Amino acid sequence: MKVGDLVVRKMGCSIIGDMKGIILDIWLFGGATYYKIAWFKNNRVSDKWQDSEFELIKKSQKERQ
Repeated sequence: MKVGDLVVRKMGCSIIGDMKGIILDIWLFGGATYYKIAWFKNNRVSDKWQDSEFELIKKSQKERQ
């Protein structure tokens, strides 16, 4: 996953289709990768997400070129 990718929230095996967001930043800490995501539905930015908590919807425009 890359900055600018569009994602959807995942809880366990379920997708929460109305909770979409965009990855703003990615960093490594203590051997784990964390993502900062702006969630559109609740107009909120939060960090400390891990890739098991969301799914890729669409790669960023820059990456598709």
